Amino acid sequence: MDASAMDLNHERLWAAIDAIAEHNGLSVSALARRAGLSSTAFNRSKRVTADGRPRWPSTESIAKILATTGADLDDLVHLIAGSQPIPEPGRPCLPFLEPGFGEAGGFAEDEAPPGPDAVHFPGSGMARLFAFAVRDEAAAPLYRRGDVLIASTSARFGRGDRVLVRTSDGAVAIRRFEGRNSRSCAFAAPTGRRRRMRLANADVIWIARILWASQ
Repeated sequence: MDASAMDLNHERLWAAIDAIAEHNGLSVSALARRAGLSSTAFNRSKRVTADGRPRWPSTESIAKILATTGADLDDLVHLIAGSQPIPEPGRPCLPFLEPGFGEAGGFAEDEAPPGPDAVHFPGSGMARLFAFAVRDEAAAPLYRRGDVLIASTSARFGRGDRVLVRTSDGAVAIRRFEGRNSRSCAFAAPTGRRRRMRLANADVIWIARILWASQ
């Protein structure tokens, strides 16, 4: 996109941040916390100074938003320009993680285009995103059979985040991340149950944070 043609203004930039938060199922306060910022960093009251001048988000804040949601700069530019809203799922873009993917990495890492059974999601230009269809009721009532999850192995995650975990036996499970040390990772069931489980780091192929669910 020609940057000279883009109307970069205060309202459009904040509207783009609002759209990213909404598409990830977050309030702007939750988005700020997930990005490691103050929960009030993106509040509407903080977007104008006491004397009425517009306050702009810092480039560091924007970078943290993109990193934590798996979006990329191209998505942000299109949202600011108003030429492309964040698309709804249903248009081809992201490949599904298929059962029986037994190779390390867990999903198509080459440049092959996704097949016809795919969904669209912003951020696919840089983030390592894929779709995952829930096939059982193990994570109910949070996620049920038939729900589609969008996850990223490049998005940052922390304690309490819901993730997909692929282990060396080829299984992929929905878990809640609880912590990690030099020898193992701790997980819990994705719902309110507190039972913990530990996996040796050597048995964990990848961890992908769940960014979105079709419910």
